[in-house]
Amino acid sequence: MNLLLATAEFFPSPDSHATAGTVHHLAAELVARGHSVACAIPATRAVLNSGLEFKDTGLGLSIPMAGRASNGRLFEARTELGVKIFAVRRDEYYDRTGLFQGDLGDYEDNAERFIFFNKFILEIARRMQPEPQVIHCNDWFTAMVPAFVRAANLPYKTVLTVHRTDYQGSFWELDFDLTNLSRDYFTPGTLEFYGRMNFLKGGLLLANRVVLASEGVARGCMAEPGGCGLEGVFREQAGKMTCIPDAPEGGAWDPSADSALEEGYSAGDLTGKKKCRKALADGTGWKKLGADLLAGVVPGACNSQLADAVRDGWESLSKLPVRWVVWGGGSGPQLGFFQKLAMEHPTKVTVTCSGEKDLRQALAACDLWVSPSLSVPTGGLHRIAHHYGTVPLLEQGGELPSGFKPLGTKSGHVVVADNYSVSGLLAGLEKAVDILGDAKARDVIAQRLMKISTSWGDCASAHEGLYPHA
Repeated sequence: MNLLLATAEFFPSPDSHATAGTVHHLAAELVARGHSVACAIPATRAVLNSGLEFKDTGLGLSIPMAGRASNGRLFEARTELGVKIFAVRRDEYYDRTGLFQGDLGDYEDNAERFIFFNKFILEIARRMQPEPQVIHCNDWFTAMVPAFVRAANLPYKTVLTVHRTDYQGSFWELDFDLTNLSRDYFTPGTLEFYGRMNFLKGGLLLANRVVLASEGVARGCMAEPGGCGLEGVFREQAGKMTCIPDAPEGGAWDPSADSALEEGYSAGDLTGKKKCRKALADGTGWKKLGADLLAGVVPGACNSQLADAVRDGWESLSKLPVRWVVWGGGSGPQLGFFQKLAMEHPTKVTVTCSGEKDLRQALAACDLWVSPSLSVPTGGLHRIAHHYGTVPLLEQGGELPSGFKPLGTKSGHVVVADNYSVSGLLAGLEKAVDILGDAKARDVIAQRLMKISTSWGDCASAHEGLYPHA
């Protein structure tokens, strides 16, 4: 088939969202199976620094935005695995430190930035050879595409994969004018949601098919709190939902061949992991770890509820035999909170430098990795941590990812906290201490984690079955 995958992120990185890894691996697998696949992405700073050689296609377009126009240019590249990448460049919109957030929170012009991108996606589709049969959208960033396809009566089928529900692209009504759509598209049956324009809601209603990661995630989205206010919409659209589990991240995250580490290691020999743990402790000044666990976290990937629980419950959390390793490449107010905490409690919290090398070292050194909820797998780092034999701690929120089972069972892999309230996080960490405090048991679990399969074949096969019926 001829496919155009529309996404805000394509290149997996330590601070990217789960969307990046999923689209990256799915596209490569579909190309390997003989499909014609292209990806449309905004030319963000991260994209232009990805190492791919982007060439100007010569196509510059003026996109109508309410009563004016915004200009953009189209660049293209091809990955080593044969996926064609179309990057929409307008530096005023996309040359920023973060995708949709900076140090002070969400960018004020996000509606304009991503309405422009969604409109440009249609212009790419019109000019592609061969023309796409399906446009596969991902999360709120590209969820306006189905509305634009319908409004222009274009022949493309649309599929929307929802990776997370807490970010929805919700903007005030005045931003709707930027779409240049008729007011018929600002109704309860389209984009309007309690007086605001909601990208994700519009995508759920107007896409031909909706994809979620599992039956458990689907059930979670149809109820509070997993639906994040859209649970009624998810229930109404249940008939067009398909559940397709993706695979854990793999490939580039291999501790046996990771040059960033003090010493590589594998499931058969964890000596290198122990050396990585000691190297991080020595570099931090933690000379005597004893039985303390090292718990890693990425501030830019953790929801505010987790940071709030750490802040509000610090008096109790600080008494646990757990030390926090915070990757300094995160973003937003959560990073500032952890930096302040590290200054106040240097024997319990450290913030690393911001490079990818520092993240890899932290992944290898830590015993535990604190990640967001199962229904909101931001950054997909629990899918990376397991390659390093590092146990994910996840907030309950849906079905566990394929291949993962909760610890406490004979073949468990992850610690699941009921929630990220103070009491929920404390109970989850206490469970982790109880299970992982024994070094021999920790090694057995690390080996088990590192043996989880990472094939994307089943995921691609399920999409091949879905696309013709969109």
